[in-house]
Amino acid sequence: MAEVGNIFVRIGASIDEFEKNMRTVQQQLEDVQKKFSGTKAVGEQLASVGKKLTIGLTLPIGAMAGASIKAAADFESMGNTFRAVSGATSEQMVQMSELAKQLGNDITLPGTSATDAAAAMTELVKAGLSIDDTFKAAKATLQLSAAAQIGNAEAATIVGQALNSFGLAGDKAIMVADLLANSANASAGEITDMAYALQAGGSVAAMAGQSINDFTTAIALMANAGIVGSDAGTSLKTMLMSLMSPTDKAAKLMKE
Repeated sequence: MAEVGNIFVRIGASIDEFEKNMRTVQQQLEDVQKKFSGTKAVGEQLASVGKKLTIGLTLPIGAMAGASIKAAADFESMGNTFRAVSGATSEQMVQMSELAKQLGNDITLPGTSATDAAAAMTELVKAGLSIDDTFKAAKATLQLSAAAQIGNAEAATIVGQALNSFGLAGDKAIMVADLLANSANASAGEITDMAYALQAGGSVAAMAGQSINDFTTAIALMANAGIVGSDAGTSLKTMLMSLMSPTDKAAKLMKE
């Protein structure tokens, strides 16, 4: 019986030791699980950050790429229009492309793209300027557009008509823009008022032998009298036409 008792004692001791070891193993497993749980959380956070970075970078890059492709397509389309309107040679098309890109990067022309510059040159050609004169007048046209806050097409029409009316070369476009701006600054009119007056009466003024300087001075004085825009140009045109083709009575009075 004593031997049996010893056996039970040894078995009990072994069981206690086994349970102790199992508790140790369990504790170690719990520690490992906690470590892996933290790692999983970090992994999930990193994955979340990665996803946000992907969205934050990929979408803007994609948008920029799309905008660049559209800008290139618009520029090519405008170039084709310029060629069709002007009949430009391949060499002249290269010149137009280089000038348009140069003007699009000009810091004195904020907000102007190469496509805007090409569009302005297209309108200058439509207004009757030669290709060489168009290249010379392009920058001044864009400057007038910015100063008067009007579209490039409208500015090109104004400059083109002024140059054609007074028989001026394309390199005089900057003078036209300056005259319009200075006349507006010295009078109660706006640049657009001077431009519309020039459009309405410039051709007749040139036929009457008046210079563009004299004409812009006259419309500035009329603006101070409350006659602005096309009304001023039309009034001057009517007066000049009367002087060029006077009635018999008027002719007699002028002789006297």
